[in-house]
Amino acid sequence: MKGFFEGCRPIIGLDACFLKGPFGGQLMAAIGRDGNNQMFPLAMAVVECECKESWTWFLDMLLSAFGNVDLMRCTFISDRQKDLIDSFQAVMPYTKHRFCIKALEFEPFLAADGIWEVTLRSLSWLVNLQNKTCSYREWDLTGIPCSHATCAILAKHKEIEEHVDPYYSVENFKIAYSFIVNPIPDQSQWSVYSDEDFQAIHRPPFKKLPGRLKKLRRKGVDEVDIDGRVTRKGIVQSCSNCGDTSHNRRRCKKPPTKRQSIPNKMQKANTRLGSALFSSQSSSNSWNVTTDCGDSSNHT
Repeated sequence: MKGFFEGCRPIIGLDACFLKGPFGGQLMAAIGRDGNNQMFPLAMAVVECECKESWTWFLDMLLSAFGNVDLMRCTFISDRQKDLIDSFQAVMPYTKHRFCIKALEFEPFLAADGIWEVTLRSLSWLVNLQNKTCSYREWDLTGIPCSHATCAILAKHKEIEEHVDPYYSVENFKIAYSFIVNPIPDQSQWSVYSDEDFQAIHRPPFKKLPGRLKKLRRKGVDEVDIDGRVTRKGIVQSCSNCGDTSHNRRRCKKPPTKRQSIPNKMQKANTRLGSALFSSQSSSNSWNVTTDCGDSSNHT
């Protein structure tokens, strides 16, 4: 463990595989990566099956073997096994847990000549290797094959560098800087001209437009107001009836629900005025009752 924390990268891989011997079972392992990008074994255990109880026990033993080491700087990588995810939430909820790319692998299928269909679960993309396009549009915009195009290129046993745009090549980089860039002379080498050689430069004519003159400049699109007011900019509007963001309540096709009315300022003012009148009337009635009682006692 000391060798891992002193000389290896803070990456720990977790995985399990079944044993082919006569006794069966599962082999769980935790490995690291050294400076030569080779595996650095940390812990191994043989369990009956790959379940939540086994992973919880293995992580508990691994945590006790680490001792008082801060694991916040370490990243654990696994194959997205469900029981392992649940065990991580129970034993190490504060550590960083990431998933390996091979667990989310794309599957390429040849749809036509030069056209591949790349799928991932229920998603699919079309990759055209001849035109160097992908329906994901990243390859079209950047000129560098995206992950879907890379999957199709490797399935065809081709080199990825051959499908990169030529503008990213070293040859084009050398051509761009192959020409001579003349140095700019300093002020002492400027040419001296007389005033007769130049014409006076006047400002462009000013034409007053109709309307009131603006005293404030036009703010940019991404510029935020600094007066402290809260705006609705950037908020996605949704339907108040069903909650969908593709329409509003007026165009909603679902049956209308009971809408909770929000009192406006006038209704709130009337409510406060009514409560004030009611309280004043109740206080006056109580005063009258007290006065009548006092008068009756005097008469008696």
